[in-house]
Amino acid sequence: MSVPTSLPGARMAPLRRQSRPEFNRTSPRRSPAAARSSQSLPCELAARIAAAHYELPFAEVIAVPRGRREMCRARHVAIYLAHVSLGVPMSIVASDFHRDRSTVGYACRIVEEARDRPAFDAALATLELTARVMLESGCAETLE
Repeated sequence: MSVPTSLPGARMAPLRRQSRPEFNRTSPRRSPAAARSSQSLPCELAARIAAAHYELPFAEVIAVPRGRREMCRARHVAIYLAHVSLGVPMSIVASDFHRDRSTVGYACRIVEEARDRPAFDAALATLELTARVMLESGCAETLE
């Protein structure tokens, strides 16, 4: 005789989902003394160039909190320079700027739309050229 696995009218216990490891959206801050990877150097260079252009402290451009409008604009430009101009993958840019990968895509779209304005486009072209020349000439390795 077979034993029924469930009786008519009896409720079955819901299946328990297996827990998955949570995705950590915030990466820990690295100390300044930490060794730079070959990918984070272009990100730092882009952030320093954007900070200098917008006349903001470097620490504010890479800060974790969102901050003022000027800081966000400078950070968006730095992210754009790192990803589009210097070719750093989105995931590395996101990690170095302590942001999510989707935020990097958003920043690149915002800057790309702003390039429709001739004055902004000219300024950004100059920043792109500066970043490429500094990276290729080895000047970026002297950053502190």
